[in-house]
This record gives sequence, C-alpha cells and structure tokens, in this order.
Amino acid sequence: MPAPWAAPKMQSWVKLPTAWILDDGLKAFRWEAQRGGPEVAALMLLAIIGHHAEATTGIAKISYDDMTDAAGISRALVSRALDVLIERELIARAPGGRGTWGLVNYDPALGWAKLPARGLYGGATVRAFQNFTLRHRNELFAMKLYFLFAAFRDNVSNCASISYDRIVERTGVPRDGIKAAISTLIINGLLYVENSPSWDARAATGQSSPIYNRYRLTHLDSYRHAGTSGRGEDPFPSLDEPPF
Repeated sequence: MPAPWAAPKMQSWVKLPTAWILDDGLKAFRWEAQRGGPEVAALMLLAIIGHHAEATTGIAKISYDDMTDAAGISRALVSRALDVLIERELIARAPGGRGTWGLVNYDPALGWAKLPARGLYGGATVRAFQNFTLRHRNELFAMKLYFLFAAFRDNVSNCASISYDRIVERTGVPRDGIKAAISTLIINGLLYVENSPSWDARAATGQSSPIYNRYRLTHLDSYRHAGTSGRGEDPFPSLDEPPF
C-alpha cells in the first residue's frame, strides 16, 4: 500500500518563517533532565510540518501517524512535541479538520528562509531523524544550529557565515557544545562545512587572513558551493547578520 504522502511530490525546498529565529526564539529550546526529548522532537516536527505546508498558505495536512513515521518517534512524543510548538506559537491548529497545522506568521512573500525538503526523505521518513535517540543534548543543539544556519544562509554563497560567539548569542548553545552539534549534523547528512579566508582589514594590508567556517545545508541548491562559485568571489561576507 503506498504511503499517504510521498517524498517525490514534495518540493526540493520549502519556505520557513524566520522572525522567531531572528528574535532569538531558539534559546527557548533547552535541554533539561526528563524533558530534553520533547524539545528535540519539537524542532524535528517543525521541520516536517514545514516540509508538508502548502506554499501559499503555510498550512500542512499531516496526521499523527505520518509525523510518527517521518520522525521515527512515538505518537505520545509527537503529542508532547506539538504542545511545545503550540505553546511557543510556532504552529497553530488550522481550519480544515483533524491533522491540519499552520505555520505561525507565515508569509510567502517575505520573512522566510529556504528549508531543504524532498532530498531529506527516504520514502515517508526523514533519514537523518531515524538516527536520533532524543537522549543527548547534542541532538537538540544540532537542530537549533540547523534552523539558525537556514535563517542566516546567504542566497549568493548558499552558506551561512556566522561566528561561534554569535551562535552562542542567538541559540543559547554553549560554546563547548557547538562542535559536537555540527558533527551531529554532518554525520547525519544534514550539513557541509566549507572553509574560506576571512576578508578583513588584514587582507587589505597584505597580511594573511584567518580561516572561518561557512555552513551549507545539504539538499539545498546543491549545484552552488565553493567548488562551483569559487571561495574568493565573496570578498566581504556578512559574518554575523542574516541576508536580509
């Protein structure tokens, strides 16, 4: 029997509202004993709902069973995670019957970032999420960084260029947790990291420039990367500000 929705019908990317990220809303997702799992699951489900949202309205028709399959988590955890998203005003129950969810503050014309969709799926499941145990803070930190990089992605370079200090400031992820979070994203096929020279005042005086990391989400404009655009084509990257 075919799945009620199939990955090939998805768009390669979808529009994710970003005002809450730019208002430091990621800091509200915290790892606490006996509660970390729903926090991770909430961000996983936010992505999944976004993947299935209608492009003009931001409304998704997706059942508990579909979300359970896509995320690889129990119905009970789906329910708790949805409560987190509703409480934080990131989704709302939408008209249209049971299993209809709307992205809050969705505007197809502005205030959104590209979120990878179709390429993340194997059948009806998000492949990366099947490896998450929801038992370690690194997974929460990884999901927070994933949304941050989506919001701060520059459409020209197809990367997010953001310092560790600003990551801490924007997400609340402790500095000593950033590297492990990035590794979690890489291992699960969600992120590439590219090195680029930082074009700062020292470059203008002929001194060697330091190297900084640029973060590129997988399955998103895959033809645009350092190998095709050239690392030197972005001489004055905006390291700590979103691209709008």
